[in-house]
Amino acid sequence: MATNLNGTVKLWLLGLQSRAAAVQGDAETARTASQQAGIWRESVELDDLDRLGGLFTYSEPKQLYYTVETEALLGNGDPRLAAQAEDAVNSFSDPDTPFWAFGDLAGAQ
Repeated sequence: MATNLNGTVKLWLLGLQSRAAAVQGDAETARTASQQAGIWRESVELDDLDRLGGLFTYSEPKQLYYTVETEALLGNGDPRLAAQAEDAVNSFSDPDTPFWAFGDLAGAQ
C-alpha cells in the first residue's frame, strides 16, 4: 500500500508489520518485512515528515531497534543481537540528534 511513498514512513510501516508478525509468532512474515525495509532504505527520499525529525522520521537507529525487538519477540537472542540493541540505545542517548525522541529511547532501552 505504501509503494508510492518515498519517505521513511514506508519503512516504518514495514517495521510495524514486522513487530506485529513477531508477536503473532509468524517469523517468516516478520523477517521478510524487516529485510524489505533494509532494501528500501537505500531508495529513501526524505519527505516533509522526515524533515521534522524526531518522532516523525523512521531513522536508521529506530529501524535497528525495531529489528532487534522483532527478533526478541520471536524468542531469539545472541551476542550479535545484544550488540545491536546496545547500538540502538546508544544512538538514542544523545537528545541533540535530529532523530531523537523520548519514546524511541524508552523503546530501545
